[in-house]
Amino acid sequence: MERRTFLGLTAASAASAALPACRSAEPPGPPAAGGTFQQVGTLSQLAQSGDRLDTQVGTAPITLLKNPDSGDLMAVSRICPHAGCTVEWREQTALFACPCHNSLFSPTGGVVQGPANRALATYPVKVEGETILVQG
Repeated sequence: MERRTFLGLTAASAASAALPACRSAEPPGPPAAGGTFQQVGTLSQLAQSGDRLDTQVGTAPITLLKNPDSGDLMAVSRICPHAGCTVEWREQTALFACPCHNSLFSPTGGVVQGPANRALATYPVKVEGETILVQG
């Protein structure tokens, strides 16, 4: 085999091996219906953190926040539906941002900029006294 052919095949092989790492993972679906409600924080903790609290429901990272339109509490998944990366809140833009492919999401989880084409999952929330519960 010629050196040029060998190098070409090696480069093509390396490139094809890297493609699965960049393709979109199967996006996480919405939380399972009928899951149990779990305590994830308190109203005091939420108020002290500026009405936005990063926490977890089970092992899933979520952000608790007040809906900017209605004032209702909501729980938004921090897992990007494009590739499964953990999104970060960017205070200066008031958006969730994916560090992997730069997707942007509104505070309610809606897509502002792709490549993600689906919103962040949301979880049902209820409040009992001071305790915030999220279904997961």
